[in-house]
Amino acid sequence: PATVHAGEAAGLDSIESAIFDAHALRLGHGVRIAEDIDLEGEDDDGTYVSLGRLAQWVRDRRIPLELSPSSNLQTGAITAWGENIEDHPFDLLYQLGFTVTVNTDNRLMSATSVSRELTLLADTFDYDLADLETFQLNAAEGAFLPIEDREELAEIVSEGFDDLVLLAGYRHEAVEAYAGEWRGARLRVSVEPEPLDTAGAVSHARDLLEDRFLVVNGDTWFDFDWSGLTLA
Repeated sequence: PATVHAGEAAGLDSIESAIFDAHALRLGHGVRIAEDIDLEGEDDDGTYVSLGRLAQWVRDRRIPLELSPSSNLQTGAITAWGENIEDHPFDLLYQLGFTVTVNTDNRLMSATSVSRELTLLADTFDYDLADLETFQLNAAEGAFLPIEDREELAEIVSEGFDDLVLLAGYRHEAVEAYAGEWRGARLRVSVEPEPLDTAGAVSHARDLLEDRFLVVNGDTWFDFDWSGLTLA
């Protein structure tokens, strides 16, 4: 199995070549598949589009798109749609049923993380926990692993959205205000007795953790607008 860089600097031809020449099972970026989607009209009920043959192929075969919103802005990959994050076709692709995943591209060059990218998308497009879970399940589905391992990974992801443990130190009082149960998820807080690195914080919270768990970086935690996630 292979993922091929396509649909970023180059357009639809690069995506077609990645799929049919290189037999890619995932597309590195792939954001410019949106060029094969035509706006037919809009009214009070919604927006109407038509998919070209390539876009239809990618969507119907659930070929994962490794989308990197911040990087796409920095490289000009989405110039055809605009120059701001709200112009990114991520939500268009998601609403049309493409298998979208959230990535960093180059974490250090873009000064980002998966946590930050998820935050950026949630703030921009009003996504809730169910949406963020979908993106992570899409990634699990597209992993180059045996099907049994992918299914187990998907179970771990879903369990993580059902039971959340926040590892808090600085400003932990603000974090503790969210503890409790909301939107069907249990939310618990582990307060660090002193500043700890990620491994230390996880070790300190070991009594709250299950046998298997996912760790999500909280580097942009306090930039996140929680209202969209906590209100029904």
